[in-house]
Amino acid sequence: MSIMQNSRGSQRKAEWMNRSAEMDKRSESRIDVAFDIRVTPLDHQMVSTDFSFTARLLNYSATGACIQHRELIVEPFVQIEWQAKHKVHKGIVRLKWCRATGNKCYLTGGRVVSMESFEIPEELCM
Repeated sequence: MSIMQNSRGSQRKAEWMNRSAEMDKRSESRIDVAFDIRVTPLDHQMVSTDFSFTARLLNYSATGACIQHRELIVEPFVQIEWQAKHKVHKGIVRLKWCRATGNKCYLTGGRVVSMESFEIPEELCM
């Protein structure tokens, strides 16, 4: 189990990181994307931690995603959200791995367990 320290100085355990990611590699081709998304950590019951932040989606496939972020994620799931082409896209990702790539800079990946898209009403599109 990995123990990490957040920006407020308290230690939190990332219990999901003790699982092997070797068995969960994506067989689908990944699409390199590199755009900003909204990330909301979720606990085992899929309840939001009431904390969300901006991150960067680096690549994506039908079953997996890789996110670059500066905030520590110790929860086992995240909701990712972004807008494109008059739609809001929301997905749930079960986290499988995390790498520190620098001071407060992480790459985290996992399996997409659900994805939904919603049309944005014309009057709200800018």
